[in-house]
Amino acid sequence: MKKFPVTGILAGLLAVSLLSACGETAADPTPGKDTVPTPDNAIETEAETTDPNAPAVTDLGGYRFYTNVRSSTTGNGNFLCEDFFASEENGEPINDAVYRRNRSIEERYNCSIEQWDSQGDQYQELSRVVQAGDAVECGIVLGTNAASLAQEGMLLDLYSMNLDFSKPYWDQSCVDAFTIGGHMYFVTGDMNISTWDLTRVSVFSKKLIKDLDLPDPYQLVRDGKWTLDRMLEMALKANIDLDNNGKITKDDQVGLYIYGWAPEYYFYGAGERISTMDAEGYPQLSVYNSRSVDVFDKIFNSVTSGRTDVTGGFSGDQKECFTADRCLFTQFAVWDIRKDLRVNCENDFGILPIPKYDDAQEQYYNLVTFNNCTHLWCVPTTCSDPVKAAAVIDAMAYESTSTLRAAYYDTTLQGKVLRDNDSAEMLDLIFSNRIYDLAIIYNWGKWDDYLIGVRDTKSNKFTSTYESRLSKTEDAINATIEAYQNVRD
Repeated sequence: MKKFPVTGILAGLLAVSLLSACGETAADPTPGKDTVPTPDNAIETEAETTDPNAPAVTDLGGYRFYTNVRSSTTGNGNFLCEDFFASEENGEPINDAVYRRNRSIEERYNCSIEQWDSQGDQYQELSRVVQAGDAVECGIVLGTNAASLAQEGMLLDLYSMNLDFSKPYWDQSCVDAFTIGGHMYFVTGDMNISTWDLTRVSVFSKKLIKDLDLPDPYQLVRDGKWTLDRMLEMALKANIDLDNNGKITKDDQVGLYIYGWAPEYYFYGAGERISTMDAEGYPQLSVYNSRSVDVFDKIFNSVTSGRTDVTGGFSGDQKECFTADRCLFTQFAVWDIRKDLRVNCENDFGILPIPKYDDAQEQYYNLVTFNNCTHLWCVPTTCSDPVKAAAVIDAMAYESTSTLRAAYYDTTLQGKVLRDNDSAEMLDLIFSNRIYDLAIIYNWGKWDDYLIGVRDTKSNKFTSTYESRLSKTEDAINATIEAYQNVRD
């Protein structure tokens, strides 16, 4: 494996190929999807395993899988890609899993996996390369960048690459959410830990649960009774105004610390969405209905900054309060737990899903967020050989199940981070019910901005906001649909 700096990349892009990422089966492509034509000198394949999900091993003839990877501090510098490339083993489970996976694929497929270190805005970098007609095989980019590139016709439709996205190593929730009218331009799966890391969860202090003789949160989840009302009821019993200033702040014992963007997590956790897919597979605005009005009212009344019995803010104060064992409930990304609490939190804590709206809600839902943090895989239109790129992408996704995913989930999270088997059970539940929404990535009608800003909203203007934004939101959705259709044409 080789890692190349950005310097001189345009001259070095000549032998490059592209990435791919979503589709039906090669033998039975989805009707209506254009497929990459099979060249006369189609690559030879050989069966290597009895696993029915394993892709056929192909001799790629020295193919160079050259990929633009977010490895600079563009966006939030804490969330750089760590799952595509490793130059050597160093004893860290994720790094070593990536190294072994890549070496195995390179040797068996006769190819090289090479990283182009992004040094800035990947949208700008890949736009320049595509417009110049230079080859690059794949991009691992911020979701918002991928969305812009797709809407401007700079990415391949991943279904055209004859990838079978029904295979278990692809994230089926993502495939369902990101497919517009039977076409998809970015994806995630077992090769991408970013979408696991940016899954939002609840955490709690075991000490405070015990000291206050509160119900077992794990059992509440199992019984389907972990709801917004029950969380708030328990939280208010934990409040202690340590500085006697008449309100709960980060310096007190806090029952519920609201992360700044958590109202959006609760909205999705309650089963509501900004957008959903209609019967024909196109996105439609679904943020406003009778139930979502009730959900929003409950969230607004529970967490806004006008309350003096809950407090909130962002990571610095939040983590200080929680790691000091002065906070009963708060919300984190899995990344915060893996990278920060694992090292800096000595007190015993547990992990829970985001609470439901009420007992009648059938499932728990946990949102994957994209605010300058989360990566997706995409394939630029200047990919030199989509057939070979698809072979490498498929191999990386498949091989990651037993290497990268095992290192991330089994060795790192369950082996080093989680404090008990109950949290491992909760994490299984959380990861099986993750939610994606294109409206979060495209920010149609600025609804993502609105929901993450609810905590600092002085009055409940959900209905008037919907009425004022309805036309612009629908126009934005239709513009995305039209752009996707034009790309296909």
